[in-house]
Amino acid sequence: MRTNFYITVCTPTFNSSHLIHRVFNSLKRQEYKNFEWIIIDDGSTDETNSIVERYKLEAEGAFPIIYYYQKNQHKKVALYNGIQIAKGQLFVTCDADDEMMPYTLRYFCLYWSDIYNSKEYVCVNMRCVDQNGNIVGKLFPSFFVDSNYLDMEYKLKLNTDFIECWRTDFLKEHFINLSRIKGFVPEAYWMRKYAALGYKTRYFNTVGRIYYRDVETSIKNSFYDNIKKNLAGLLLNLSDELDNYLLKYIMFSPLSFIRSAISYNAFRMFDKKNKEIALKNIFPKVISILCYPLGIYRYKKLIRRMKEY
Repeated sequence: MRTNFYITVCTPTFNSSHLIHRVFNSLKRQEYKNFEWIIIDDGSTDETNSIVERYKLEAEGAFPIIYYYQKNQHKKVALYNGIQIAKGQLFVTCDADDEMMPYTLRYFCLYWSDIYNSKEYVCVNMRCVDQNGNIVGKLFPSFFVDSNYLDMEYKLKLNTDFIECWRTDFLKEHFINLSRIKGFVPEAYWMRKYAALGYKTRYFNTVGRIYYRDVETSIKNSFYDNIKKNLAGLLLNLSDELDNYLLKYIMFSPLSFIRSAISYNAFRMFDKKNKEIALKNIFPKVISILCYPLGIYRYKKLIRRMKEY
């Protein structure tokens, strides 16, 4: 039973020089020491570079720190580049404004040891708590659950924020390069595709990450300010969900797909010429048409909110 995995911890960051100390300090506290830390700087204009250089000196002999600078292309490209240069057998993403528990990497190795030889498993997830110690999402009925993103989202309705530990070889083969898409692409886009291929994730109730809510770099806080910049990625995600998964899963979670159809219509009103994100299948088109009036309502609401930011 293997327990001595080499782990890549990858941190995509953009202008987070005042927050990245959370990741660094939590890495220094890790009980498991066999890892590397890759920072993918997504075009920062703050002091991220100089801070990372200081961290390299401080961590010398403890764990390697690799700094990679790219022009601003968002997290989707930062993760792609991090995966390409990763040397670990396992790959953990830890955002610049989050922390890991001291045991997080050790537990990931322990949990992977039972299933690493089974190619059907590609990811192990642990839970998050917020900065006040509150569990994010609902606990599972057992210590762990074997499932996938699609079933967790639509059938079990237990999807929430996790800290994920992937097989690096799987990501190197399957992570899609979406550098052609402008702006932010929700990670659900990839998760659904992996689940549709039949791969499993093992979800644990163990807490592995402290998730800070409402920080200034969070997607939620910048959503209305950057909605037009992120339209292509948001519409790609919604059109993919409706076209490829609605027919199979709408019976389990009709409201989820109705909400997605409403959002699709609302965002589409900002960009009606993009043919790549146009719905292709008949049933999603019908659902979209039925939800069009609510899409107009949401579009107008978005316009009002955008003026407030």
